[in-house]
Amino acid sequence: MTPAAKPPVPLSESLAVLASACREGGVTLGLVREALGAGSGHLLLLVILLPFCQPIPLPGLSTPFGLAVSWLGAGLMMREPAELPRRLAGLKVPATFFPSLLKASAWLLGFLERSFPARAAWIATSGMVRRGCGFLVLWDGFLLALPLPLPFSNTLPAISALLLITGLLRSSFLAQVLGLIIFGVTLGYFYLTWHLVVSVFAAWF
Repeated sequence: MTPAAKPPVPLSESLAVLASACREGGVTLGLVREALGAGSGHLLLLVILLPFCQPIPLPGLSTPFGLAVSWLGAGLMMREPAELPRRLAGLKVPATFFPSLLKASAWLLGFLERSFPARAAWIATSGMVRRGCGFLVLWDGFLLALPLPLPFSNTLPAISALLLITGLLRSSFLAQVLGLIIFGVTLGYFYLTWHLVVSVFAAWF
C-alpha cells in the first residue's frame, strides 16, 4: 500500500523556520531563495514586497528591490519566476532587520492563507492568468523602482503585486481581483502625480 503523501507545509511556516535559522551577518536575496528551496520564486517575491507595504518610501532600497521584482515578474510570464542575476542576487538586507522581516512575512502569509482560501483551482493552472499576473508584477516592480520621495509611491505597487502573487499561490480569485483594482489605482496615482509635476513646472516657466 502506497503511503499517503504528506500535505505541503504552509508557506507561513516555511518563512518562520527560515527566520529562526537566520544568523547575524550579511543576508542576500540569493541566500534567501536558496534557503527557501526550489520553486520559491513566488515566496521570494512576497518577502521582497513586504517592507514596501507601508506609506513611507525606503530610499536606497526601492530601486534595486523594485528591479528584482520586475525581473521575477518577467520570469513569471515565462513560467516560474526566473533566477536572479548575480547582481540582484547579491542585494543585501541589514541582518538585524531581516529576521523581523521574515517573521512579519510569516504573519502576513498566515493572514493571507486564512483570508484567501483556495477556491479557484483553475487560477494555478491557467497559463493566461500566470502570464497576465507576471506582466502586471513586472510593471509594479518598475513603478516601485522609481526613486520618488512620495507617500504611497512604494505602497501601492507593492500591495498590488503582493495580492496578484497571493492569488496565484492561493488560487484565489478574490486576491486576483483586488490586485487588479489596486494596480488600476496605482496607475491613476502615478498619472496624477506626473500631471501635477508637469503642471507646476509649466506654471513656473
